[in-house]
Amino acid sequence: MAINNKILLIVFTIVAFSSLSFAQNYSQYKPYPNDRFPQIIQASDYETIKFIEVLYSSLTKLDKDTMNCELQGNKIVFSASNKSSKIVTLQELQNNAVLLNNTKYSNKSIMILCSTLFRVLSDLTKESRIESVKYYQFQTSAYKKRTIIEFKLGNRVLVVESDSNGPKNDERLYILDIQDISDSFFWGAIK
Repeated sequence: MAINNKILLIVFTIVAFSSLSFAQNYSQYKPYPNDRFPQIIQASDYETIKFIEVLYSSLTKLDKDTMNCELQGNKIVFSASNKSSKIVTLQELQNNAVLLNNTKYSNKSIMILCSTLFRVLSDLTKESRIESVKYYQFQTSAYKKRTIIEFKLGNRVLVVESDSNGPKNDERLYILDIQDISDSFFWGAIK
């Protein structure tokens, strides 16, 4: 009986340390220094939500629902999977701004979202390339617009999602999260 308890204690200790290690690695991507769920931001501003919706709209102009994607230094280049020569670019600029195609954004909340997106993609692409990007926008019972953009990197998915009822309704949020592929909106059902 004492041996079983010692084994159980060792297993529990290993699980606790591995969970702590994951949490410490995951915490480097927190956009805000707090202990809550930092990947879910209930945005008081509408600009960040609108930016995610504009990015989605830009992608849909190239291809219906799937895109190729490559991280090139401080630039994310999206290209249509149908071999079109048209591209969408998202670039971090030196002067605390981002450029989506030819439109410059300097809103602080948009900068936090984009700089975190670049840092996470940069780290994840060290282990696996971006295989594809899928995106979709639809209405739910709670939100007029739910916008989902997912980057597939091996068995992980980087999710950028926004939920909004428009600029005049304060009920809104966005999510920037790393998920296992089994939890993906698009690839979760595929085994």
